[in-house]
Parts: sequence; structure tokens; C-alpha cells
Amino acid sequence: MNRTEAERYIAEKYGVSPEYPWLSSPLHGVFRHESNRKWFAIIMNISGSKLGLQNNELIDIMNVKCDQLLIGSLLGQRGFFPAYHMNKSNWISIALDGSAEDDTVRWLIDMSFAATLPKLCRKKPKAESRTGRISRMEQYFDTLHQAVQCNKASISNDASLQSMLSELTAYYENGQWLEDYEADERGELPSELKRGVLSQDGVYNLLYDIRQD
Repeated sequence: MNRTEAERYIAEKYGVSPEYPWLSSPLHGVFRHESNRKWFAIIMNISGSKLGLQNNELIDIMNVKCDQLLIGSLLGQRGFFPAYHMNKSNWISIALDGSAEDDTVRWLIDMSFAATLPKLCRKKPKAESRTGRISRMEQYFDTLHQAVQCNKASISNDASLQSMLSELTAYYENGQWLEDYEADERGELPSELKRGVLSQDGVYNLLYDIRQD
């Protein structure tokens, strides 16, 4: 994923465009929540040597907020570096040069967006449509699946991941999953709706993997 693709993803999913607050660094773009003005991502153009690379070529990077346990695992993968110019315990730098997997970059943007939301905004709405519920569970399913792939131990040590796991487990066990699955079988769901969470084997295998030592 390059800089343009990352900015497009954020714009299309969250409706946020970058702000450029530094005249001395016109290519440093900050992405904020409208409600609390907190950053959830910042894209910068810096020398590779500032990341510990053996060259001075300019490179686009993106800093996102990340779970501390996940940071250790990600730093062992191509395209990830200790957060440049930010708290290295809670943020990580991603090279926007195609070296990091696109799905992982999108997942980390989503995680950072969720981690920096105002607390009141993190509560699910009182009334939720069927498609809204499926979309929310799909996001939990994808996030937990990525966490298992990167560092399963992070799930038991991260309150937000634990909350997602509890809601996904309840969804699977309390009959809501079956209602949504049957609605899909009747052709009542939009064709463009992402619905991997409605795969019984997919959810079962994920929950089984998480519960294994």
C-alpha cells in the first residue's frame, strides 16, 4: 500500500482528509477524529536513515496507535518500524512502499481509529439493523483473526480485543448468528455486504484457535 492508497482508504471508510499543520514539513499529514480532534494516523515523508535503514532516500511512512503486545510481533515483519518521533510503546511506523501487507495496514488503521475514539462513541448503538450487526461482527471477526495470526497472546491482554471476543461468542451462541444466516439463505441481505462471519466453520475455527494454549 502506498501513500495515495492509504489516504484513499481513510477517506472512503471514515470520511477524513489529512490536515497539514506544519509549514516546515508540508508533506506531514495528520488524520483526526472530528469529535475529539485526536490523531488516529499521521503520514510523513522522511529519510530512510531515520528508521535505521542504510540509505537517505525519502520514504512515506504512517504512524498508527497499536496494542503494545502486537507491536513486538509486527516489528519482526517487513515494513514495520519503531514509531518515528512518537511514543514507541503505543504507536508503530508502517512503510508505505508496498512492503507491508495491505490487509494488515488496513486492519491497523481500523484498530488505531477505534483505539482513539471518545469512550462514549465506542458503545454500540441501542438500535441496530441486521446489516449493521453483521458488519460490526464482521469487523470483530477480521480483527480477532488478524490478532491470532500476529500474536494470539495479545487477545487475553487487551481489553478491547476481549470485548470483541465476548460479543462475537455471544453472537454465535445466542441465536442471532443463526437468524442472520437464515436471512442470508433467504436472499434478504444486500449482495455487496461482506459476510464472512456467517460462515459457521469460520467462526468455529477462530474461537477454537483462540482457546487453544
